[in-house]
This record gives sequence, structure tokens and C-alpha cells, in this order.
Amino acid sequence: MPAETLSPARVVRLAAEMVRRDAEVFLLLGLLLAGLPSWMAGLVAPVPADPDAMLTDGELLRVMLANLVVVVLSGVLQVILVHRAWTQAEGQPLPLRAGIDRALRLLPALVGLMLLEGLAVGLGLVFLVVPGIILLCCWAVSLPVLALQPPAGPVEALRRSTEMTRGHRWAVLTLGVIFVGLNAAVLIVAWFAAALLLLAGPLSVFAGLAGVVANAAVSVATAAGMAALYRELLRIGPATA
Repeated sequence: MPAETLSPARVVRLAAEMVRRDAEVFLLLGLLLAGLPSWMAGLVAPVPADPDAMLTDGELLRVMLANLVVVVLSGVLQVILVHRAWTQAEGQPLPLRAGIDRALRLLPALVGLMLLEGLAVGLGLVFLVVPGIILLCCWAVSLPVLALQPPAGPVEALRRSTEMTRGHRWAVLTLGVIFVGLNAAVLIVAWFAAALLLLAGPLSVFAGLAGVVANAAVSVATAAGMAALYRELLRIGPATA
């Protein structure tokens, strides 16, 4: 066993420090690449309020394309933020342009990684749930590996992530539960804020901003969490039998 085990509390503190160190850039990028795209997707391809309503072929296509754009932009954001958080934590800050350039160069590999991981985890969740959760824990740092260990491709990123998380997956699962809970709390607060603004008459025009800010905050927290987890796993190393 390693001399030190993975501490979820330490990862959370490290993630918070990463965000605090560069909060303005993190939140601005979160708004531009996560919050606003999600809001605009809802305007371009709104989902009917009636769950029994059938979408036309054109409406279904718009919803699919809008969601695809949101997911890809979210992946680009994660690469940029992970790269920036890592270089800042290493004391070697690079211009923001460096992270953007890397994200654009990695775009095909990033899309491949998201497709492979999404398909495998989705199937795992469908079949008894547990296999999907196991894969999520195994591949928790596949995106940081792709962003920070070039020229790792999608399959190699998944393999390296599986190796890095070996022996630490209960802690990774605990960390995932913590971040899911924190993100859910942010979204619930945003929902209540939007509801209050809708009831406030003239202020109802700002109701959509609550969701924009919440989506940005969730994306920033997720990226910082992945970067912090990757840094800790790299420092500790995988457990040995």
C-alpha cells in the first residue's frame, strides 16, 4: 500500500485553492463556455413543458445539435481550466492562450474520449448501475491525462486513468459524491433564485441569469476537482497489492 492514501478532504481544499488563485478567469470562462451556451441552447431548442408532447423531426434535430454543442464546449472548457489550474499550481503559469490552443489541438481526441467514456459509462449504468459507477471511478482523471500528458489519445487516457486510480477508487467515489452534492446544492439555490425573480415582477427578466451563473459555477468546480484529483494521484501514486 502507498505510504499515504488519497484524502477527499485534501482534494476539495486543493480544488478550492485552485479556483481562489484564479477566480476571475475561471468564472469568466465558465460563463462564456458553459453558462451562456446552456442558456442559449434552451432558447434555440426549448424542450416542451408537456412531457407527453412529441417533438417533430426538425425540433428533435435542433435539440440534439444544441446539446452536442453544449457538451463539446463544456469539454473544451474543462481542458482549458484543467491546464490552467495545473500550470498555476506548479508555479509555471502560462498565458491563457496556451490553454486555449491546447484545447483546440486536442479537440478531435477530446470528442473521441467523451464518446468512448459516455457510451461505456452509459451502458454500465443501464446494466445494474454498479458497472457504470466503477467505470466513472476508474476514468475520473482521463480528461486531465489527455490534457496534460500528450500525446495520450482517448484509449491511452482511459488506460492511464485506470492505472492512476488503482487502489484509491473508494476515495474517488467519496469525492464524486461530495462534488455531486455541492453541485446539486448550487443548482437548487439557482432554481430558488430564479423562482423568486420570476415572482418579483420587473426583475423576472433576470431569472435566466441564475441558471447561467449556476452552470458556470458547476463547470468550474468540476474542472478544479479533476485537476486537484489528478495532482494528488500523481503525487501519491497507485496503490500496490
